[in-house]
Amino acid sequence: MSRFVVSCLVVALAAGAGRAEDPSPKELVAKGLAARGVKDDGKETPLTFKDAGVVEVSGLKIEYTAEFWFRPPDALRFEMKAEVMGQKLDIKSIAAGTKVMESMGDTAGDVTGDKKTAAIAQVYAFWVTTLKPLNHDKAFKFSNVVGKKVNEAETFGVLVERKGQAEVTLYFDKKSGLLVKSETQVKDEFSGFKEVLEESYYEDYKDVGGGVKEATKLRVLRDGKSLIESKPSDFKSPEKLDPKLFEKL
Repeated sequence: MSRFVVSCLVVALAAGAGRAEDPSPKELVAKGLAARGVKDDGKETPLTFKDAGVVEVSGLKIEYTAEFWFRPPDALRFEMKAEVMGQKLDIKSIAAGTKVMESMGDTAGDVTGDKKTAAIAQVYAFWVTTLKPLNHDKAFKFSNVVGKKVNEAETFGVLVERKGQAEVTLYFDKKSGLLVKSETQVKDEFSGFKEVLEESYYEDYKDVGGGVKEATKLRVLRDGKSLIESKPSDFKSPEKLDPKLFEKL
């Protein structure tokens, strides 16, 4: 047997052994939830939180404050206030199922086309990163992928697939089990809805009440460039939200 063939076999066997030692995707998801103090029971509850940070658009760094309401699996409302070159902006958005609405100041209406598609996809990606439905909804498919170094931490990677949706890759810290990064392809509204890679980093996990931990620092990169740096806060999980929140602006 040639030295080349022996080398190939050694590499293949080592790779196979490494994969066998990796936890399964379901185990990683369960551990990720446990690390946050959340039961992996498939029970989803609404989520509300506030946010404050900076978004970088067209060379401008815009400070903003926002409030979010999420009703699993597919309804998200946010209200954002910002100031751009002396002009105050008051933006509201609702994505609920296949309907997307948006208002800016006194102008409101339905969103269509690529912008609508992008908004619905963002809600789906957010739902995935909550982790709660993944081990209980059979429409999800998983596979192990090679982990990456995230903020100097070694990670395990999990590819999440669902028919009709963009793939989402999740990265879990090998030591803590926490979700520290996600990646997905998005249609970027700031570049003519060109499809680019969006990378989200979840950092500075803190107890937000009831023994539950949430990331209190979020960084989002699109196409390798900084898009958002923010500090989510005031997390709450009410039993239900007023349906009217997702019906009109």
